[in-house]
Amino acid sequence: MKYTIEMMVQKNREACIDGYLNPKHMMTWQTHLKNLENVQGSWLEPQSVYMMHFDFGAHQMHMKLTTQENQLPDSIHLIYEVTGAWNLCINHFKDLGNQTLWTMEVEFKFEVDPQLDINIFKQKTTESMDIFKQYMEQQYT
Repeated sequence: MKYTIEMMVQKNREACIDGYLNPKHMMTWQTHLKNLENVQGSWLEPQSVYMMHFDFGAHQMHMKLTTQENQLPDSIHLIYEVTGAWNLCINHFKDLGNQTLWTMEVEFKFEVDPQLDINIFKQKTTESMDIFKQYMEQQYT
């Protein structure tokens, strides 16, 4: 399953990249993210691996994060993995002065087809991107 979502963020590209990829900011806008654990390599270097630990109260989730390719400030390719699912997110940050066009190309692969409409995935991605946008425009410093 593949799709692309675009969102305009009212911050410059440098700020958007920092907000999106700096662990300090990630822990703020990803409210359930509690810890990033280094497994291999250095943060955001190609082939580096980290474990993302989330706490949702009733349950916890552990997600593997691999940096596939880093061409910042233009783009970064990140792979997220949990049991049964593989997710590639190619993030593009287009510099438009005091604003940034953030485009995310998304690809999912599942061990077992979840039989869900692609629009559900698009909606969840858009919601997550909007949380980041709101953080950047209202709280980021």
